[in-house]
Amino acid sequence: AQADALHVGAMLRELPEGALWALAGLGDAQLPMNAVAIALGGGVRVGLEDSIYLDRSRSRLATNAGLLERVHRLAAEHERPLMSPAELRRRLGLESRVTTTEGT
Repeated sequence: AQADALHVGAMLRELPEGALWALAGLGDAQLPMNAVAIALGGGVRVGLEDSIYLDRSRSRLATNAGLLERVHRLAAEHERPLMSPAELRRRLGLESRVTTTEGT
């Protein structure tokens, strides 16, 4: 789908009540789609695999940490709490991951 409000709205209208959903944007569409998802109550996909630049002028290379910080700021400004990996697994009905360390 195209990264615009009309396509996003059409897709969301077809989802069942209570569905978990997220948006991603490639290249210049990453920030707008992150903002739309956060504003509408969805999740986001963010990372260098989708955009290597932090700005539209392509003058600043992104890092995964920088992209995550930007999403965290957007979520905070919209008063959206972040979902932990454990909470997402619970909502998806996946098994809990337990990390153990065998060692010396």
